[in-house]
Parts: sequence; structure tokens; C-alpha cells
Amino acid sequence: MKTSRLPAGPSRPLSLFAVIALLALGGSLARAIDISGYYADKGTIVRAGQIADDAPEVMSLHALLNLEFDPALAGVLFAETTRVDLVQAGRVLESRIHSPDGVLRWQGEYWFDDGRSPDAMSSHSRVILTLRKANARDSHLLIFELVGEDKSLLVTALRISSTIIGPSAQPVGTYLFSRLP
Repeated sequence: MKTSRLPAGPSRPLSLFAVIALLALGGSLARAIDISGYYADKGTIVRAGQIADDAPEVMSLHALLNLEFDPALAGVLFAETTRVDLVQAGRVLESRIHSPDGVLRWQGEYWFDDGRSPDAMSSHSRVILTLRKANARDSHLLIFELVGEDKSLLVTALRISSTIIGPSAQPVGTYLFSRLP
């Protein structure tokens, strides 16, 4: 019996672009998740990057959508936010931010691209947004997943930086937000 072998050679780690391409391909092969729902703005910090030991243990979903990752500053800047509505329809993810009295305070739209240079991608298990602040060199990936029986929203944030040897991804944090009725 004859067996075939792949040629020997050095193994290479997958580049960030290869990982993103695989996630995009997975989205075309399986039904994409829909993260539409009402979520509490204040969530639990599951894992944080570089924050002070005395920092609050809660994070604002509104702050994450504005790329603010300091929990203490987010608590001050986004104190009036209590609920975040996410609506995923076709190629658009819309966020609506509400105050305690139900007033719409802010809203934003994130458009899904065609996959060649994604602003947002959806796979069978997650939605990935690529965001950048105006005049910033680094981009951020926000990876949204639904977890648990109650479909809570798990958000993982990564900072993407350019380096001499290619893009680099550094974890910023992972946050959990409860789904509201």
C-alpha cells in the first residue's frame, strides 16, 4: 500500500489576514449568527489587558463601540447609558444607545463589506467589526459572540498594529453583557 506525504518544510504560523480570511470563508459556508437584541450597557470584565488593579470591574458596551477601553473613564463618559440595542440586518449592524429614561442618546451603523477589505464580517459563530478612531494608526477588532442559554453577548477586543514584520494583534480585553428582555 502506497501512502502520500506532504513535502517537508518549515511550518509557518497563520498570519492575521489568513485567520480573517478563514473566518470570512466560514461565514459563507454556514448560516451567520444574528446578534440582534437588547443588551445591558454595563457588563462584566472577563479578562482585561493593561488596566490598573483598582479599576472598576464593569465595562460599558457603548464605550467599546466608541473604542474606549479604560473602565474608569468609560464609567464617567458613558454613565448615562443603560441599554444598547443591536440590530443586524443584511449588511448592516446598527447600534442604538438609550439612557435610563429610554431616550435615544446615540446611534451608529457598521456596514458589512464584501470580504476583500472587511469593515465587518459574520461567520457561523461570531460577528467581527474592524474599527479605527479618526487619525489613529491602530485598528481594533471587536469580536461579538452569543454565549449561554440566555444568549449573553461576549465581546473580545484586539488592537491591530503595523510592525516591520507585518500586522500584530494584542488582546485588549473580553467583556460579557447580559441580554435584556
